[in-house]
Amino acid sequence: MTHYPAELYVATHTGNPGDVTFYQESCISACSVLELGCGDARMLSQLHVQGRRLVGLDCNEELLERAEDRLRQHPTSPAIELIRGDMQRFQLNEQFERIIIPYSGLYCLPDATALRDCLNSIWDHLSPGGQLFLDTYAADGFHEQRPTEDGTEDEFSEIGTLAIGNVHYEVSERNIWNRAEQTIDARYRYQPTIGDSIEVRLPQRYILASQLRDLAAITGFERMDLWGGFDQRPYDPAGSDLMVFRATKPLTA
Repeated sequence: MTHYPAELYVATHTGNPGDVTFYQESCISACSVLELGCGDARMLSQLHVQGRRLVGLDCNEELLERAEDRLRQHPTSPAIELIRGDMQRFQLNEQFERIIIPYSGLYCLPDATALRDCLNSIWDHLSPGGQLFLDTYAADGFHEQRPTEDGTEDEFSEIGTLAIGNVHYEVSERNIWNRAEQTIDARYRYQPTIGDSIEVRLPQRYILASQLRDLAAITGFERMDLWGGFDQRPYDPAGSDLMVFRATKPLTA
């Protein structure tokens, strides 16, 4: 197992259809936006409006370098402050009107303690009346329907192909699931046309809808909304593919 090269990660994990429009609309009235797990600034670079402050935080130095490259390639792009840090605990000494965590970024947190710490840090960095928006893949359905013992996909399954420059890869995935710990250890294999394959892992800890709402409420958030897609359809624990969440910090906080 090798380190996950940033160019392979970015080429594989490209977001969900409709996510950019959703976050643009969710931030439409905000003068300041913080993105946690900003990666290569795929999302943050699309949120510029005149006078808006944009800040991105990520713990991966390679992805932040790619974010800088993305912004340099577009001379008209806004000035975005990129900060290397851990979303579990961060201290930026300012507050934002929106904090966003797109594309299952919350699942990078390794355990329940990390999630609580993250929500507390978000609370501290939201201005009164500010809002948290995030989206993840929905876990309630498979968590309830699969067997109680751990589940493992023994073989890699092909999920597609991708090209980076002149190199083409066949991409396969294998997941190791631990229901008790709510973890999925995603393994990816990249087989180039010529040469040895590259195998990487992407550990995740998924969150159930009730757990997210309960922890957000304990943190102090109000007016929580849970949707099953970016079109704000009702969340269906058994059938939704996405979990889209909004929470508001009270004006009196």
